[in-house]
Amino acid sequence: MKYPSELLKEIFDKREGETIDVPSIEWEGYDVFDATRFHIVGTTEANRHSLYRFSEEELKKASSASLDVGHLAMYSAGVAIMFATDSRIVKVRVRNLEPFAMKNMTFMGCSGVDSYYRDEKGEWKFNASAFASFLDTNVWTDYPMVFHDKKKRDVMLNLPLYNGVVEMEIFVEKGSLVQPIGFENKKRIMIYGTSIVNGCCASHPGACISNIMMRKLHQEVLNYGFSGAANCEKEIAEILSTREDVEMTIIDCEANAGVSSLMAERLEDFLDVLFKAHPKTPVVLFNRVRQSYDDYFPEMQRMKEFNDRVLKENCEDFRKRGYPIFFVDNFALIDGEETVEGLHPTDAALGKIAKSYLDAIGMVREEEKR
Repeated sequence: MKYPSELLKEIFDKREGETIDVPSIEWEGYDVFDATRFHIVGTTEANRHSLYRFSEEELKKASSASLDVGHLAMYSAGVAIMFATDSRIVKVRVRNLEPFAMKNMTFMGCSGVDSYYRDEKGEWKFNASAFASFLDTNVWTDYPMVFHDKKKRDVMLNLPLYNGVVEMEIFVEKGSLVQPIGFENKKRIMIYGTSIVNGCCASHPGACISNIMMRKLHQEVLNYGFSGAANCEKEIAEILSTREDVEMTIIDCEANAGVSSLMAERLEDFLDVLFKAHPKTPVVLFNRVRQSYDDYFPEMQRMKEFNDRVLKENCEDFRKRGYPIFFVDNFALIDGEETVEGLHPTDAALGKIAKSYLDAIGMVREEEKR
């Protein structure tokens, strides 16, 4: 069917006032560590002008136990920047720790920045993503937030999942409001886990489990997912035990520590460190979700049954000692078809895991009231 040129012109030609002439914008830029403008959540290191998940001292200690954790703790998974602005556009300049290098992740999920804004109902909604081009290496500039109207909005920027952010500047239209915002609930949820918690295979940073939870809970979530390296080292437990204002700790490490005897050998000591530091802080143990390999290799079932025994018996033992600990069975939550390559969940499956964590938090909160 042929459409008249007048109609096509009416629909597709730009009209005055409908578009933003980006090249003509005058920008004002601010360092992300400017606390008069921005509030950083998801890391305890912001006061040290770092977006890493561990301090320099903790990185050294972690590396002495696990070189992988020592490196992965420099990634900004779960870290977010919160502020209010009436700028129509937000531009970021980012210097990443390293170039994009993940074969089973999108460039955006690995190294990009997402923006979310709070709507009239107070819920966080996705706006846009920013990411480097394939020609860029570590330093890039892009626009994670674009609106047509100049209206004050609460904004949250989720940072890269499988890369670190060494430097970051945030630019707004000249003369725009920029002020820090935060969550009313000052308690934190802490998660220790594997690459699934780290955000592996999430298509964009906001699809990471801890970021989903932060938006739903309106509460800070500390992401200590360490890809392939959640092996329950006592030194890592000692680092995590220093975190303050933690309402609850989630441990989901079977997919790493349970592929060998490490979980059976180390989990009790790991929990002992956490409970000695914070005896009243609840811990929720999760077993791993199904992988496609569970259907093909007989040893998987043998290890799975034993690992469930380890988790349940540790839960029972610490409950007898008077500690608030719980076990949740997540194995049947997803199937192999809901993974990217047989192991790591798709965005939709990550959402299911986040919901299961949230349900567990609700369950524990109800239990604590009794």
